[in-house]
Amino acid sequence: MANFLGDLLGKDNPVKKLQKEIEGMELRKQSLVSAVQNEIRVARQKVDSEYQQIGLKVYTSHKNNEDINFSQTTHFGEIENLNNLIAEKEAKMNEMAKRYDEEIGMLRAHLSTIMPQPNAPKPWNALSGGSNAVCANCKNPYTPGVDLFCKGCGQSFATPAPSGSTQACCGNCGKPYTPSVDAFCMGCGQKLNPDN
Repeated sequence: MANFLGDLLGKDNPVKKLQKEIEGMELRKQSLVSAVQNEIRVARQKVDSEYQQIGLKVYTSHKNNEDINFSQTTHFGEIENLNNLIAEKEAKMNEMAKRYDEEIGMLRAHLSTIMPQPNAPKPWNALSGGSNAVCANCKNPYTPGVDLFCKGCGQSFATPAPSGSTQACCGNCGKPYTPSVDAFCMGCGQKLNPDN
């Protein structure tokens, strides 16, 4: 029972441990980015507030036909400080997110090396044992002596007819074939009869 629960929870299973570590890092990254974005949002609200204060003071002064009676340097200095703070926080957030992405990428790469891939398709060159034979019609690789037809275009890889043999035509579609080599028509797939 303890083994079953351990397997279910991922204890002593390196794949599940790594998957949990990746999930944890992704959650930490999201949390960090969210917190910094919130700080940036607050700083932008303060910038908006400073602009509103400037606008209100200018409007009031204009409405009352008075000279503008406030220190523009103070407000614009605060706006500049807030914009610098926003830029620093964005750069820091991007740098941290990049580091998390790199770490998560390395963990995923490691996971892909230890995770079993039961039904993963093999590349054609692995199936052919590294053979360099390619279909003359579509250039897809194939295994000589094993593949009878191209996986890409259906071209026949059957050995050429012995010298002196003649070609016949399919009675169904008229495509030529070699009676001593081909059992089925390459054009329509009909079973070929040597007496055709």
